[in-house]
Amino acid sequence: MTNKHNAETANANLKNCISSTLTLLVLLLGSIHSTRAQQVRALPKVQLNRTRVVDPNFDGDALEVPMSLSDIAKGIPNSGSPVGPRMSVDASSLKNLDAQRGNQLRPESLQNTIPFWEGSFSYQGLDYKYKMVGTDPQTTNQTTVIPTVIVPLRFLFPDGQVFDASTEMDRGETAIQRIIESPIFQNYDFVLNGTHVGNTQFGDAFQRANFWDSVSTRAKNYHVLLGQPTVLPSVTVVVPAEMASYYTEPISGKVIPLVDELFLRDQTKAAAPSLGISPRSLPIVLWGKVFASFPDRPGVPGIIAFHGAFSNGGNAQTCIGTSYLVDEGAINVNDPDVFALSHEVVEWLDNPFVDRYAPGWNFPFIQPHEVCDSQFTLDQWEVADPVEFFIQSRIALPGGPFTYHVTEAVFIDYFTRMRSRSVNGQYSMFTIGAPFGLRSEPSSPCAGHVEVEKTLFDIPGAVMSAVTGINNIGGAVGDYVIGNRYRGFLLTSSGLSALDFPGASETLPQYLNDKGDVVGYFIDNLGLPHGFLYSQGHWTQIDFPGSSDTILFGINAQGDMVGAFDATQPITHGFTFINGKFTQIDTPYGIQSAPTGINDLGVITGNAWDDLNDDPVAFTLTKGNFRTFNFPGAFKTLLSAINNQNDLVGLFYDAEGPWGFVTVNGYPHRVWSSAIGINDLQQICGATFDVQSGTYKGFIGTLPLHK
Repeated sequence: MTNKHNAETANANLKNCISSTLTLLVLLLGSIHSTRAQQVRALPKVQLNRTRVVDPNFDGDALEVPMSLSDIAKGIPNSGSPVGPRMSVDASSLKNLDAQRGNQLRPESLQNTIPFWEGSFSYQGLDYKYKMVGTDPQTTNQTTVIPTVIVPLRFLFPDGQVFDASTEMDRGETAIQRIIESPIFQNYDFVLNGTHVGNTQFGDAFQRANFWDSVSTRAKNYHVLLGQPTVLPSVTVVVPAEMASYYTEPISGKVIPLVDELFLRDQTKAAAPSLGISPRSLPIVLWGKVFASFPDRPGVPGIIAFHGAFSNGGNAQTCIGTSYLVDEGAINVNDPDVFALSHEVVEWLDNPFVDRYAPGWNFPFIQPHEVCDSQFTLDQWEVADPVEFFIQSRIALPGGPFTYHVTEAVFIDYFTRMRSRSVNGQYSMFTIGAPFGLRSEPSSPCAGHVEVEKTLFDIPGAVMSAVTGINNIGGAVGDYVIGNRYRGFLLTSSGLSALDFPGASETLPQYLNDKGDVVGYFIDNLGLPHGFLYSQGHWTQIDFPGSSDTILFGINAQGDMVGAFDATQPITHGFTFINGKFTQIDTPYGIQSAPTGINDLGVITGNAWDDLNDDPVAFTLTKGNFRTFNFPGAFKTLLSAINNQNDLVGLFYDAEGPWGFVTVNGYPHRVWSSAIGINDLQQICGATFDVQSGTYKGFIGTLPLHK
């Protein structure tokens, strides 16, 4: 809130001296990064994609009722679920949480870790890269064995109760014995829709089926196996009073011990380095009957398993933490024995370092959404998440003295949307929709997010900064806050320099073209904004004739400019300034308007509205023709710029708050930072939160466009 307060203070004179409508525009567009505090600070709350079993009476906004496929086919909810509202999502966000804390894995840490291979594919003009455990089945024909260590935890609760995962029993055997005897580690004969993919471990069967086009022809000996585990003595964890709680399941009356989620994560992460476990091994940290509780909701069950990666002596250490659930109470009936562990194993195989993102995906079998369902995982590459909400995703594997349960999971081309290269042309392992006449298909298209490789701007003494415009020859402009004042900066081949209109109290550059011409606005000593052009070292004040205040937002290669002004009445109008001529722009969407960008083809972006109580309408204007634009699922969209491919950047609001966005080849994508400017070289610019400094910094980011 401190940074947001500084930005608001810096605009105090503006609020007092110009019309309220133009003030709104300046706050949202002219200084768009000042609104990002809410956006970036909200990220940690949505970055935890977790396996959860949740209080049936809890009405959280991210919870779902598990549904049977027959119910889904009929379009009705399953009211007979014994679990109640439930969200069991893989907690693969350990890396993301660490990134927020400044502990993101470095590339050099991957030199001494588990064996992995890399691949990529293109979708909607973007490149998506991935890492998977083992070797590439499309180019190799070999077996990889990952050493595995089981580390049971012994929890000592403040009331004296002890919960030791090494001694917990499941119908005559310890949970550890059950895990070792399960298809996680032992061979099982996997036949998928009539095709025998191997007498092997569950994870290996999944991966062989995943790349069956290669495995069934030139890579028949391809395997990725877990070594028979070494079981270590239990590690005692003394749980502080504020980290311990209990939950009583209302149907069965069963009491479940809970440990604060972040504390449990820290204990799980600490196991490998404290016990000398090699980063080339996979530690499976067993919690037994203990669940995690939400950090902000003691007494409410949270995650039951996760997989993640962290630094162990400078090397990337992957790990799995998991409960083991005995089918003896209503809360456990849907996730028995090794189901949670199987979920994490296949997701670890396909995204071991939790650093890969898929094109956003939708849940199968239900009405597709414009906004990807996968936003609760930040669109991470998690192969069990798309199907885990369905009761049928708990697959029983009979045939021995003990029936185990493993997860359904989707194959690679569920994410790529290409023709399936997997077994039988399937898009998931067990095709759980088939008994209900529901086909195995790739995810439906939807709006997800795009990863941006950012270069941050570090301006000494600045409490915040933003890059507001970039051109195609390496130039950029932006603003930063020193004390409570906005100042401008200019980046050229000569370096970074201040850009302050002579005599102004504040200067806010907005955009620049390839000639290096800069437009923006400055605040005079009376607190009024005026447009400016900075060209070849010379300043020119530009005001719409008869206006009380003027702002310039955009300029193209021809020098055509767009902006907004207030006349004597508090009504904001857009305008163009072309060849020395001002032309007012009014739209059919409201009595007020503000063009914000113009490309070399003359296409204009902007926003229109009626008053402060009405949401703006984002528009493009091409040769006199208006078109509206709204980010899918948003209740408010604001456009800030356009490039020569007619791709857009801006801001949108949904239930979670404001977010940046960019369109690529016309397809909209969320950006986990602000997005203010765009050029023709796969780059956007804006502002983002820097974990290391704790401030908001301007950035130039490169989009992963397919070449």
